[in-house]
Amino acid sequence: MINDMRQASRQRVAYSRPCWINVISFKKMTSRDLIVKVLDTSPHGVGIEASHKVEPGFIWFAEKVDGKRGGLLMWSKKVDSVYRGGIKFVSLSPEHERIIEEIFAEDGPLKDPLTVAETMLQSYRKNGGYIIQTDSDSDD
Repeated sequence: MINDMRQASRQRVAYSRPCWINVISFKKMTSRDLIVKVLDTSPHGVGIEASHKVEPGFIWFAEKVDGKRGGLLMWSKKVDSVYRGGIKFVSLSPEHERIIEEIFAEDGPLKDPLTVAETMLQSYRKNGGYIIQTDSDSDD
């Protein structure tokens, strides 16, 4: 089913490196920092693996991945003892990227997840994207 939705072929990365991300849940609009492994990449996004359940939501990469800082975790599913997910890149305008970078540069917990979400949505919609409604799996 997921492969039917794929827009481009994916390439496995030679080394599945750890990657720090911040996830702002679509449902709760709460922020959470995670370390995930990037498993594969395509021009449209990356496949990840995490040791804990990850709710679909807005993603901010601590370091650029394939030149991108933002994305949307479109799906997450438990596979054996890990969780796999798919992140669709969001091409941010320089202004939108600067706004989000300033928010994440503040010390302490993320104070303004709604502004991050709204800013990403503006760029996403400007580039012809739309949000696919997803249901989280019930596995913990």
